[in-house]
Amino acid sequence: MLHGITVGDFDGTGQQDALTGGNFLGNKPEFGYEDADYGLFLKGDGHGGFQVERSCQTGFRLAGEVRDIKAVQVGGKRCFLVARNNAGIAVFR
Repeated sequence: MLHGITVGDFDGTGQQDALTGGNFLGNKPEFGYEDADYGLFLKGDGHGGFQVERSCQTGFRLAGEVRDIKAVQVGGKRCFLVARNNAGIAVFR
């Protein structure tokens, strides 16, 4: 289940990209956990399409129940803040 998404030009190509995250562990036992989402970097092609970039290439790998992702500037560098249920905020550069 997708809960967090942010859009912007994250790789400097001039095209809109997306970072996503999710998971939900609060389901009743008979429905099971929704915990297969480790986050995705979706590279925009400029024509409305996206290419999935693997976490081993990008370093963007999330754990836990992601609820929001925000791009912020810290010391002149772009960082991504990832809010998660029952866990601290994760920071990616």
